[in-house]
Amino acid sequence: MEKKRWFKRLQRYLAGIEGLISGLMRGYGLKRCNWTGWKGFQNYVSLSIVTFNLQKIASFL
Repeated sequence: MEKKRWFKRLQRYLAGIEGLISGLMRGYGLKRCNWTGWKGFQNYVSLSIVTFNLQKIASFL
């Protein structure tokens, strides 16, 4: 199955997601969240992702 086309595409997709997560962790300090509670954690991660995406969009302009 590892030689099938769908499997290789899935591997590349997962590698890309891991790369984005790694970039978020290094660039935006997602290793530690100082906001309290589950809701605070969700807000912290959401804002970090929005900031990351806005910076990627700005780099294309």
